[in-house]
Amino acid sequence: MTREGFNKMSEQYNEMRLVTLPECLTSLTEAREKGDISENAEYEVAKQQLDDLNVKMSKMSVMLNNVQIIDSAIDDGTVQLLTYVKFKNLKTGQEQEFRIVPETEVSIKESKISPSSPIGKSLMNKKVGDKVQVQVPAGKLDLEVINIRCR
Repeated sequence: MTREGFNKMSEQYNEMRLVTLPECLTSLTEAREKGDISENAEYEVAKQQLDDLNVKMSKMSVMLNNVQIIDSAIDDGTVQLLTYVKFKNLKTGQEQEFRIVPETEVSIKESKISPSSPIGKSLMNKKVGDKVQVQVPAGKLDLEVINIRCR
């Protein structure tokens, strides 16, 4: 995981622990006070939200405690984890740039894809000038790598 990804996940975990968890507990307590919990839909919803939050927090805690921070890509002229890769769609001429990131940091809005996504997988270990064909849900794409950078 990158330092940026670690910091973002840490913030999310702390938000859940310090804000969302107390809110869930308050909702559960309020629902419980409304009477018979065996027929109380509000209680069931609050209980399920708390259970879901606890599962999510537990998974995040394990990840944060066992993470390895990767600060930079290996600059060997090929597409690797943490490199930025710019490619051209050979049919449309459209150029795009993505950063190859760990699964936990994928964000299409931020142009971050994983090495296991169809495009990421096809571009891994490629060099500038290499051409690849990628099968995506919309069909096949013919791409050419036009730039690779580490920062």
